[in-house]
Amino acid sequence: MPLPEKKKVMTSYDVSAVVKELKEKIVGRKIDNIYQLDERTFLFKLRPGPLRLLIEIERRLHLTVFEAKIPKEPTLFCKALRNRLRQGTIDDISQYRFERIVYFTIKTKEGKLTLIAELFRRGNLILIDENSKILLALRYAEMKDRCILPKETFKPPPTTG
Repeated sequence: MPLPEKKKVMTSYDVSAVVKELKEKIVGRKIDNIYQLDERTFLFKLRPGPLRLLIEIERRLHLTVFEAKIPKEPTLFCKALRNRLRQGTIDDISQYRFERIVYFTIKTKEGKLTLIAELFRRGNLILIDENSKILLALRYAEMKDRCILPKETFKPPPTTG
């Protein structure tokens, strides 16, 4: 009998289970550094180690202890994330309305910021402030149902339910 095909994306149930695990294991940890491994994959080095958070936009997120090949130079987006989130403390993690969207609330020197990981097709990685204003986004875009632009108020995508 052949092995089952490797999962291409996480379901809402998968995301729910991972969020529960993340809350138990990384809330209270500091973000030591952030690496952008490729166009849509990010690795968050946490303190105390050795746990790392891997977020692959459009597909998955999970904890890992494995070392990854780190690019020599960070992208501009990665540098901007580092400037705002490095040394911040993960305060809370939640799933938005049982969708494939995860909110990471992070206490930083600027106050509480929220990193939003969208794990669906054409998803995004978005950083907002306490007033839901967009500070950073991996991809900026104007769509019929929402606008992802700097200083705009963040609006989640329409629910699939």
